[in-house]
Amino acid sequence: MQFASKGEKDIMLSAGFDVTKSPSAPVVPTTPRDVRAESTRVRKQILVRWGASKGHRLYRVEQTEGDPTLETGWEVIAETGKNRLVVNDLESFKTYSFRVVAIGTIGNSIPSDAASAIAA
Repeated sequence: MQFASKGEKDIMLSAGFDVTKSPSAPVVPTTPRDVRAESTRVRKQILVRWGASKGHRLYRVEQTEGDPTLETGWEVIAETGKNRLVVNDLESFKTYSFRVVAIGTIGNSIPSDAASAIAA
C-alpha cells in the first residue's frame, strides 16, 4: 500500500490502513539527572540511583574517592540498563562519589552531577 500511495498518509488512511510513525533519528542521550547515593543497612554498601535519560542504551557508573569536582580520579565501576546500582565491598566510614553517563547509539551524554555517600 505504501508504494501505491507514494507514502501519502491521507491515501493510506482512506483505504483503511494504519499509519505508523517513522523511526526518529538517533540522538545523543540526555544527561542523567537527580543522581543520589545513600548508604544502606548492609555494611560496606552504597545504593546509587538516578533519573532516566532520553536516548540511552546503557548507563556507565563512575566512582571516585577523591574530589568529585575534578575530572581526574574517576573510574568506571559498572555498565547497566537499570536506573540504580548497588555498590558493594567498600571501605567502611569512607566517602565515595558517583556520577552517571548515558551511553547511546551515536554517542554519550556528558557526566551527571556527582552524588556522595559514606559507606556504613
